[in-house]
Amino acid sequence: MQLDRIPFRRRALAASLMLAMSMPLAAQVVVTPKPGSSFEVRQQDATPVLKVQETGTVLVPGLPAAADEDTVLCFGATTGALGPCAPGSVVGPAGPMGPAGATGATGADGAIGPTGAIGPTGAIGPTGAIGPTGAIGPTGAIGPTGAIGPTGAIGPTGAIGPTGAIGPTGAIGPTGAIGPTGAIGPTGAIGPTGAIGPTGAIGPTGAIGPTGAIGPTGAIGPTGAIGPTGAIGPTGAIGPTGLTGPAGAQGVTGADGPVGPMGLPGADGPTGATGAGGPPGPQGSTATIVRYHAYGTAQRANVTSNIAEVQPGVTKTFTVTAPSTVIVWATIGALTAQPTANAYATIDAIIYVDGSFLPDGGWNRFSVVNGATSSFNTVAINTVVTLPAGTHTIDLRTLRAAGTVGVTIGGNSTIDTNPGELTLLVLEGAGPTLMLTPAAERTPRRAPTD
Repeated sequence: MQLDRIPFRRRALAASLMLAMSMPLAAQVVVTPKPGSSFEVRQQDATPVLKVQETGTVLVPGLPAAADEDTVLCFGATTGALGPCAPGSVVGPAGPMGPAGATGATGADGAIGPTGAIGPTGAIGPTGAIGPTGAIGPTGAIGPTGAIGPTGAIGPTGAIGPTGAIGPTGAIGPTGAIGPTGAIGPTGAIGPTGAIGPTGAIGPTGAIGPTGAIGPTGAIGPTGAIGPTGAIGPTGAIGPTGLTGPAGAQGVTGADGPVGPMGLPGADGPTGATGAGGPPGPQGSTATIVRYHAYGTAQRANVTSNIAEVQPGVTKTFTVTAPSTVIVWATIGALTAQPTANAYATIDAIIYVDGSFLPDGGWNRFSVVNGATSSFNTVAINTVVTLPAGTHTIDLRTLRAAGTVGVTIGGNSTIDTNPGELTLLVLEGAGPTLMLTPAAERTPRRAPTD
């Protein structure tokens, strides 16, 4: 509980003190009101000065009409003792926010901070839907007929016709000294097959072990005894051989077999006579490799023009004594000039040779898109050009093709990042001569949109 600005009238305070001092000095005065009663301290005119209710609530009825004082009164959170408030314990509610002050002048652009660490790779997005099946292409031309394969195997022989009745066997002539063999008696009937003995009972399956190892399989019961084989009867007499039946019909010709493998290549023919040698060719030029490099020396600030301008310092003039091939590498960066959220700029970086852009290649485009503040991006160019003998100049030019804010392009290589650099590798005496087009504004290959 906190009491703010509690005034005490001298008379009320005096009455309280007199009540306290009228008691014996060494005794503690305890006032215990009856249930439903309260304890009050009053002035001479019976005006209440202090009131203690049975619930323990302390009231000072004169506070609402008392004069303002200059000290705040607080109480201890554990003892309830009254006293001056500790510094910082009395904090009023926050006042309403004042009106916004006038916007100050925009400060100079700070130096570009280091490139932030590359964030983690995002999760792989879902696989796109499978596109429709393309139309069936036209049927290809019928290929040439393959060589006729070897004749298929001869089909199976037809079934043998039934055996004709066996004619009577002629009487066997008497054998030399041996008397005639008696006739063979008829073949006795084959005795019945003995009954098969009962199969032995299958032994019980072994108990299944705990999960993991498989328990042993129960033993297989013994096989029942095989019954006795019946006696074989005597072999009957062999009947006469029957007549040979007619030949079966010829089987159908089998289907053509698969084409046989291709034969081995024939032996090489004899080498023809060597032709007469041609006249000697002209003497080729000796190639020389020369490297040049140029650095950016200053930035192009707040560019909004779509006219290509040379980047300061990113240019090189050189002389070749023979037709030469030149490999060109260039890099440069750009920064949006205003920190407007979601603003953007599209920049073209172009290689010019002797004041003209190239008929093929050498023209790259990139964009810088703000997030919540200024952003930057870079571009690289790699191209090749062939030049005639003479003195030539190759430079890097830039422009803003589109955008909602200006853009600062390149910079000073000693203090800025992505200042713009140009590397030339000249191979003298190699390749055909490629004439350049006259200087003219180039129509963008893909027009930007704002």
